[in-house]
Amino acid sequence: MSTRHAYRRPRLDSLHGRCLDAKRAARLRELASAYLELGQPAAAAEILKGALVLDNTRAVARVWLALSLYRQGDFAQALAWLEGPPAGEGPERWFLSGLVLRDLGRLPESLAALGRALAADPAFPDAYLERGRILLRLGRAAEALAEAGRLLEARPGASTGLLLRARALLALGHATEAAAVVRELPTAQRSFEALELLIRALRIGGAPDGEVDAEFSTARERLSADARVELLYARDLMLRSLADPGAAERAEGVLRRLLERPALSDATRATVCFSLSELLAQENRDPEGARRMLEQGLSLAPDHPQGLLARASLELGRRRPSRALRDLLRVLLVDPQEPRLPLLLARALVIISDDEAVSGFLGLLLHAVPAEAPALLTRVLRLTEEEGRAAALEDVRREAHRMKNRLAVLAANLTDDRQGEVRERAQELYRDWAAFLKTLRAAPERVQPLDPADVLRRAVQEAAGDAGRIACSLPGDLPLVQGDVAALASALANVLRNALEASPPGQAIEVRVRSRDEGRRVEFCVIDFGPGIALADQPLVFEPGFSRKPSGSGLGLSVARAVVLGHGGRLRLASAPGGPTTVTIELPALGDILGRGEEPHGRTGVAG
Repeated sequence: MSTRHAYRRPRLDSLHGRCLDAKRAARLRELASAYLELGQPAAAAEILKGALVLDNTRAVARVWLALSLYRQGDFAQALAWLEGPPAGEGPERWFLSGLVLRDLGRLPESLAALGRALAADPAFPDAYLERGRILLRLGRAAEALAEAGRLLEARPGASTGLLLRARALLALGHATEAAAVVRELPTAQRSFEALELLIRALRIGGAPDGEVDAEFSTARERLSADARVELLYARDLMLRSLADPGAAERAEGVLRRLLERPALSDATRATVCFSLSELLAQENRDPEGARRMLEQGLSLAPDHPQGLLARASLELGRRRPSRALRDLLRVLLVDPQEPRLPLLLARALVIISDDEAVSGFLGLLLHAVPAEAPALLTRVLRLTEEEGRAAALEDVRREAHRMKNRLAVLAANLTDDRQGEVRERAQELYRDWAAFLKTLRAAPERVQPLDPADVLRRAVQEAAGDAGRIACSLPGDLPLVQGDVAALASALANVLRNALEASPPGQAIEVRVRSRDEGRRVEFCVIDFGPGIALADQPLVFEPGFSRKPSGSGLGLSVARAVVLGHGGRLRLASAPGGPTTVTIELPALGDILGRGEEPHGRTGVAG
């Protein structure tokens, strides 16, 4: 009597080292490889699972399955398939592990995995490249530079190696050398990424606009189909517009021509709309046009951080903090390092009157981004205090104006002789309130011809705890300017204090006063030799509350700018990481004002 045994297919996890059908498994792996090349990782993953059931001895199948899951965004499952001896010790396994760990934010572990890939194959150029990129993210630029050297040894002249070397040099503060490395690439081989890096290096290195424009001219002709080049050019012009109003018009023209391109993707078109909205909002050039561009961009990309921040700012202007906070929280989850977030969060919290709502939001912030929350909360709470003071001061201004007007009406109505004492007291109170209002004004009050040397002297006295750290240079034949000497000296003092705080201990700053345009303008140039300002931060420097110092309130330069604009002048910035930084106050000379037959800028009557 024969005994029949039922066949049971072993479970996948019991097949360690087992092979049921090697040939069929190989055919399935080939089919999965084809699906991967066609960009269909989900189909490839299902086929590879079948191949592993038939042959669990091939580590390559586990690596390919992990790759399929990785391309689907399932990082946890991809990492699970790469763990343990069944995945083998080949460089591909460790390289893919490094990529998955990188995208999970586990950068030190990623570096270790990529190191094991290089131990298995020292001539694995992509592993050097990824290690270099991660080292840059970790702020270890010198090590990234060394990785770039190893990559170029493994693959001489590789564009990826040259760009990694340039990024590392730039991070180390060697902008000129970084630009030279990018230029080692033949012009025909320069990608958009190479152009972007080159422009950044030139700007940080203080290259003149003409040199930057020459690079843009070549790239715009060669990469004319790449909308990113035009967008980069427009953004560069927008940065220049802080000092050159004509650059703003050129930027607007570039952006509007971009919008006319029919083949533009929705994401790119949205970015163009947001940039154009930002440009139109500068100096209130076209508020309604800025609003329309913002709405158009958000209709194309509802979750774009640039658009969400702009809409949040608009909602805060309408005193709708709850709506603003919804947008700000969405940005926070995507990019907690966004430099504009702290100020906008602070403005929202100032408007909210419900303490429990504020506490609830701060608790939500702690849970949403636990790693970044302590530093972000510190910045937000400090700015909230400053914004609260500003809001309170604005309330005081409004109430002071109302009270002054009420006192004026009261004094006018007290005509009875028996009320003479009361009338005199009302008039006295009116004078007191008028004097109080003068202390609240930012606009120039006492306009008169001024010697620039007197403005500088008062500013130095007001700003300097250590006057020996301010080196002044001014010729003796400067034209006069016109304005409120106290206000202008205070504005210049704010710039001086900012420069002194940015400079290393004991390092002097320079102040150069000069006339320009054949005596039609006078410039006060304040130069510090501190760490400089990143290009991305420069448009924000004059915004109230923006500060790169942990203890800074971020109000000094915004106040200075308001005063200078009130005098018909301009405040310009020129800086880059590594320094130096130059802030220039430009004022019209008295002769130029009189020659145009204009009323002096900033002159105001007493509000009544």
